[in-house]
Amino acid sequence: MKYRMKHKIKLIPMITLAVALLLSACEINTEKSNSQSSTPSGPPDTPVITGIANGIYNTDQTFILTGNNTALIEYTLDGGSTWKTYTVPVTICENGTYNISARQTIGGLTSAVTVTIQVNINKSSLIAPSIDGISSGFFNINQTFTLSKTGSGINLEYSVDGGGKWFSYSNAVTLSDEKTYTVIARQFDGSGNTSSYTTPINVTIDKTVAVPVISGITNGAYYSESRTFTVMGENGANIMYSLNGGATWSSYTESVIITNDGQYTITAKQTDIAGNISQNTQTIIITIDRSIPDAPVITGISGGVFSSNQTFTVAGETNAQLMYTLNGGSSWMNYSSAVILTGENTYSIAAKQIDLAGNVSAVSASVTLTIDKTAPENVTSLIAIAGEGKVTLTWNEPSNSDFKKVHISFSPVASGVNQPIEVSKGTTTAQITSLLASQTYNFTVKSIDEAGNKSTGSQVNAAVLIGTGTKGQYSLPGYTFSMVYVKGGLTFPVKTDNSGTGTVTKGYWIGETEVSYALWSTVYKWATGDINMNGGIDAYETKGAYTMDMNRTGMKGDGSGDYSIEHPVTDVNWREAMMWCNALTEYYNANNGSAPDLECVYYSDSNYNNPIRKATYSTTVSTTSGSQDKPYIKASAVGNVDMANCIANGFRLPSGLEWECAARYIDGQTWTYGTWASGSTGSYTDSIATQMVSWYVDNSGYDIKEVKGKNANFLGLYDMSGNVAEWCFDWHPYLAASYNTRMTRGGAYISNATSLGVGVDNLGDYEVDRMEV
Repeated sequence: MKYRMKHKIKLIPMITLAVALLLSACEINTEKSNSQSSTPSGPPDTPVITGIANGIYNTDQTFILTGNNTALIEYTLDGGSTWKTYTVPVTICENGTYNISARQTIGGLTSAVTVTIQVNINKSSLIAPSIDGISSGFFNINQTFTLSKTGSGINLEYSVDGGGKWFSYSNAVTLSDEKTYTVIARQFDGSGNTSSYTTPINVTIDKTVAVPVISGITNGAYYSESRTFTVMGENGANIMYSLNGGATWSSYTESVIITNDGQYTITAKQTDIAGNISQNTQTIIITIDRSIPDAPVITGISGGVFSSNQTFTVAGETNAQLMYTLNGGSSWMNYSSAVILTGENTYSIAAKQIDLAGNVSAVSASVTLTIDKTAPENVTSLIAIAGEGKVTLTWNEPSNSDFKKVHISFSPVASGVNQPIEVSKGTTTAQITSLLASQTYNFTVKSIDEAGNKSTGSQVNAAVLIGTGTKGQYSLPGYTFSMVYVKGGLTFPVKTDNSGTGTVTKGYWIGETEVSYALWSTVYKWATGDINMNGGIDAYETKGAYTMDMNRTGMKGDGSGDYSIEHPVTDVNWREAMMWCNALTEYYNANNGSAPDLECVYYSDSNYNNPIRKATYSTTVSTTSGSQDKPYIKASAVGNVDMANCIANGFRLPSGLEWECAARYIDGQTWTYGTWASGSTGSYTDSIATQMVSWYVDNSGYDIKEVKGKNANFLGLYDMSGNVAEWCFDWHPYLAASYNTRMTRGGAYISNATSLGVGVDNLGDYEVDRMEV
């Protein structure tokens, strides 16, 4: 049967005590009589409570009282308000606060009450606390959460690893380390009651993200076909790629195929689940190039045969691999720098290129050349035939199959003649013109083959014959003048009516112009030492080797200040003119450098050792040989006074026949008529034709003119008729015996037209004022 009391206590018959203990029944006790064996002498001791202690409990609590075996033991659960007799251990199982104490009574005497033990039984269920501030997910910043308890007296705990380790909660918790957290919480009261766990919140803190990886392509690579690349990144990340260095971006979902030609600057990045954005990958630059490059260009060589090393270069696309072949493509070599061909061989040269993408160009046009360094044989039977101002060469060609031409050079160099002269195969003669008269030339003829190799050369000498009309130039300090050659052996008409003939047996040179005052004065000053040309030697002057003691030194024109040094010299007599020619010869020799010296023509001794160097003013004409009026003329034999025997090559006065030959000459077959002016195309009666070549009374204004003021004659000589008369060496043929006169020719500026004729013999005494060298 059950009894209800303030506190629930189960009473079980003694016979079932053992079972009751095993079932841990709530408060159990059975009334029994405690017999006393004797009367105590005082209050008994306080009983002992065991099995329980002050505290709060969420489970049943059992205590045992121990006292005198004969005593009546009592206990109270409410601090002494009600007492119960103790018989067996007492179990408390209802929620509540219990103030437990005990006492015992023997023989009517009651012990003191035990110290109260306060026990709180609280078996109430607790709900889980709440977690605020976080939620499951991935985050790239710190996450902070708080816990909220559901009542007072409650303690909170949390775990960030799913319950592996618990922490007491007091303030907000911040998750900062990069990892995944499983956050749960619970709460418990003082009785030890613990709530259930909160629902786990999975939080991943991820503040960094790796750069994705691009594969399948290589930086700087060129491809001749479509190219595929992939991008690897974190799981769940959003991967982006760019083909233009980041200018635009595309989402990456699968392998990217690049098909169009062009250059691509590829990079990638990713945004992970936490929102972190990676850096861009290092850019990878690739070029898709499927176009075939042009054939490279070969420069520096051309087809042909060559006698020297040949160098060529190959130019193509930038960074392309250039290749060349020397044998028409049988084998190829990489090109890096200029190629020099040195061996004697025939080469078939071509080039190609492979661009960075691997595209191969077409082969360039082939250049075929031969290097041949072996010279051909010399020509044979080389002969030189001298002519007037020219030399004709003949030869036999060498037998070499690759012989191409001959190369002709000569020395000394001839002005106006270009060297070398080349003559093609099949022609075995050459004529070299415009050569200096009487000059000996050394000719070298070399064979040349197709490669340009030259043989050592065959040589031959030839002395050039002087052609009529050949001009020679003399350059002296202070003046340069020219002379024209007239060959010997010419026969021509003489006299005004062409009724006679004359022959010049020897060739000679005659001045292009009348002697200018410039040339006269230059030689005069050097020869006499009369620098101021006053006819004497002053204190500051040094006398030269020549003497002209006639108190005159020649004039320019008529001697007035209006005349230039290019006027002909005048006021010069025959003696002075003759002696001056010797002075000109010696002046030339003193200034001719390495050229051969000339020989004076006029001498005072029969052995030709002492050139005449003195002219006097005397009206008496000497007939003594070696005098100034009858000089010795250098010849092969001593004591010669006949100009026909002259062998000297120095300057002199022309003979009358020499002057007339030069004045009449047209082409060696045709001659100017005796009454015509030199170089005229008409008779003296044709004033227009005459005035084209002459200064005379009709056009001179009675005034001497500068040299070369009119047209030259057919030999290129100026003023042969008119301006001033020219001295000749000869005595006048008809008047010399009576008048001791020398011959002058050509007429003068005051002459009438009839005196200009090339067949007119003029006369002059020692005061006639014009000279011709």
